[in-house]
Amino acid sequence: MNTLKLDHQDTPSQLKAINHKIESLFDTQPLDGGALLALINERHDIVVAALEGMDADAKRRFAEHENTINQALVQHVVQLRKDSLQEVSALMKGLKAVKKYK
Repeated sequence: MNTLKLDHQDTPSQLKAINHKIESLFDTQPLDGGALLALINERHDIVVAALEGMDADAKRRFAEHENTINQALVQHVVQLRKDSLQEVSALMKGLKAVKKYK
């Protein structure tokens, strides 16, 4: 089900490990939002640290790749949120129907 890939050609090994954890977390049901937030924060710290040790050209290339990855990550999380809201809405409608006919 998970088609989100967070690695790119310039991904350092430490970042690959976190990316793999995030990708795996998206495959779990129910999704642990707290764990996801912690991993994303850790991912951010690793990206910032990686950028500090790069020359200007490497920074630009890495940042371009990361920008694309971050946009995909945001889209994925937004879609998960929409899906969750739809599920909650359906449950609320069902609950109202049950209360109405009790």
